[in-house]
Amino acid sequence: MVKLAIEEESIEEKEIEKIIKNPKYLRKFRNSVEQAKKELSNSHQCMIEISAGDLEISSTINRATFEEICNPLFLRVNEVIKMALNKANININQIDEVVCVGGSSRIPKIIENLK
Repeated sequence: MVKLAIEEESIEEKEIEKIIKNPKYLRKFRNSVEQAKKELSNSHQCMIEISAGDLEISSTINRATFEEICNPLFLRVNEVIKMALNKANININQIDEVVCVGGSSRIPKIIENLK
């Protein structure tokens, strides 16, 4: 998502390096992206904003784009669940209810995949 926001703004290479090489700016940007991830659990789009010195970045991301970007991670979650079920010798038909915990369990795509 960090890369997407930077690409959407058509930021020059030297400005990108300014963000990447400055831990303070990079932390701000990652925090903004993390907040966007949380917001996308409840809404269909949100803003990613950061102020990096004289550089102002503001980018909109929607849930579909977020899900597309994160799809490889979602697929890995599915594989881990399948492995855990196999190791426990449990068939998916034996499960009546799934209780999700943790921040990522609020992501609609993860909930959808569990169904």
